[in-house]
Amino acid sequence: MRSLRSSWPLALVCAVLLAATPRRARADPAPDPDALLKAVNDPMLGPPPSPVKVLGSWIEGVHIVRSNSPNIRTALARVEQAEGLSRKALGALLPSLSITGTATQHMLLGLGTAFLASGVEQGTTIPQPPLGATVNLGLALPIIAPRAWFDRATASRVVESVHAAGANIDRITLATLADAIVTVVMAERLTEISRLSLRSALAVLDISNRSAQLGGHTMKLDVLRAEQEVSIARTQLLQTNEGLLRAREALGTVLGDASGWGVAPGLKVDGLFSEKEMACHVLGDVRARADLQSAKLDVEVAERNVRSPLYAFTPKIHAVSTLGYVSNALASPNGRHLSWTVGALLTWELFDGVRLGERAANKGTYHAAQESLRETTRRGQLEVTQSRRAVEAASSNLEVSRSSRGAAAEAAHLSRVAFAGGLITSLELTDATRRWRESELSFAVKEFELVRARLTALFVMLGCDP
Repeated sequence: MRSLRSSWPLALVCAVLLAATPRRARADPAPDPDALLKAVNDPMLGPPPSPVKVLGSWIEGVHIVRSNSPNIRTALARVEQAEGLSRKALGALLPSLSITGTATQHMLLGLGTAFLASGVEQGTTIPQPPLGATVNLGLALPIIAPRAWFDRATASRVVESVHAAGANIDRITLATLADAIVTVVMAERLTEISRLSLRSALAVLDISNRSAQLGGHTMKLDVLRAEQEVSIARTQLLQTNEGLLRAREALGTVLGDASGWGVAPGLKVDGLFSEKEMACHVLGDVRARADLQSAKLDVEVAERNVRSPLYAFTPKIHAVSTLGYVSNALASPNGRHLSWTVGALLTWELFDGVRLGERAANKGTYHAAQESLRETTRRGQLEVTQSRRAVEAASSNLEVSRSSRGAAAEAAHLSRVAFAGGLITSLELTDATRRWRESELSFAVKEFELVRARLTALFVMLGCDP
């Protein structure tokens, strides 16, 4: 396509020169077409402003987006939260150790009899001493705790679900990154084509102005038509330049930066999955995709939450042990300052209406999770079907566009030949040239639409580990 871009403006310039030159002067040497095109100078022909930052490779983009993406960071925070809740559920199964202490001062004392070692009775105040202190060290170990065990297993499945949801967010984020990079490359291509179109239109306008100096209303009409083409080319270039800036800004947003990002010329779309650092693989079945796995785990968690309150009505047995110190040995069961007991604690809650209400509420959550799974499955299967059809449609559109571009290029060539021979008017030549320019733009867009469709089809069936 590069040879076509560089050849047709030169031929058009030569054709217009030949048509505008009197017959007696046509034997003179023809002007150099390259010199005519190089002589065209306009501020809009300059390249667009350089991006603030340039993305050198896919892997660099993957590392940046995984480090800066707020969605991925939020997913990691949710994993951390789920793991903390799982650790909390495990705490109900671990031993608990506590220490308690009391100090008591009796303010109202009574009279009593104290028996001395000699056997003599002596009156004294009771209790004696009036200040008493106790310290107890208690240990409790769950032996039978059905609900705690059940909730611990449920919390582990919640962690798995959150991990799967995070992997799906990573897949979506990488797909967004790929689309943003392709959009930048396409915008740069369209801007390049638009600058070439403007240069060619300015060259034709320059030749038309020179020809109009020879006189004739037809030549003036050619100048007006050439000016209209220049205006159209300028508008098209402004639009593509703005589209390029917006595409760079969109890529920067995906990368977590407020500035615009460009793409290195050597970056290839095919290199996205050639690196092991991507930690992604193509799935054989859409049902193995992370979002569907997460939805399945959510249904399992919701179903377990419906059953969890029922385990609250089962007996719970804890092994307990207490090591105590009493300042007044007379108040101790064994008459010593130290005491140590070992036993078992049985708790059996026969009825609690709150837990029944909890179970009823969890049933609604379970039904909602089932519907979410069905919808996620339908959406995933539809994405696979649509993405495959999109690839086929984009391939067909590209072939049609390639044929249309070839026909438009041939029509533009024949129109230049016919115009040089005086067989058609400048209006017909301008229309053929416009159609060729539009076909070039359309072909460039169709090329990148095929690339985008293939990437979309690939990411639909991709599994990633963030």
